[in-house]
Amino acid sequence: MPSPVGHALAGAVIASTAARFSTSALASRTVAMTFAVLCAALAALPDLDLLYPLYPPIHRTVTHSVGATLLVTIVAMGVTGWVTGRFSWRVPLICGAAYGSHILLDWLAKDPNPPLGIQALWPFSDGWFTSGWNVFRPTERRQLFTSQAVLTNLEALLQELAILGPLLWLATRRRRTRAPISGRGGRP
Repeated sequence: MPSPVGHALAGAVIASTAARFSTSALASRTVAMTFAVLCAALAALPDLDLLYPLYPPIHRTVTHSVGATLLVTIVAMGVTGWVTGRFSWRVPLICGAAYGSHILLDWLAKDPNPPLGIQALWPFSDGWFTSGWNVFRPTERRQLFTSQAVLTNLEALLQELAILGPLLWLATRRRRTRAPISGRGGRP
């Protein structure tokens, strides 16, 4: 499964892409940066279940599902309405997409730990799903400070940066606007 850094990059890509094509308050550079940080945090949020080791383990279950994504979207809608005083779908859908990117990345990742995959369709299904494409390398979350775990996690991190870094760069590039055409020979 991807690292928290990879998940955060995916959330930032989603927020930055939305801001890039926005004509609203998200077009402001400061607001866009703050929103990108929020979406990065939302994209990494499902892995907080790792901090609470329960039996049976809950990692890759409820927090890694469309049910949790819907809940995050609904909460974002409530918070957006409370903060702005009006009903809007734009920000909550972007927040839901950032959270949902975690599920997509985990689904695309190699999972060496049984049960393989994630319970992506919870609460509608308790099945485990994986794409089998193995786009992202697995990370080691046990015995974190052994040399093998550090090497495994570093390789995964470098691959995530190679895949998601250029996407973030493209999403954060400033849009070029055409200069107005003057009356002198059609040159700006």
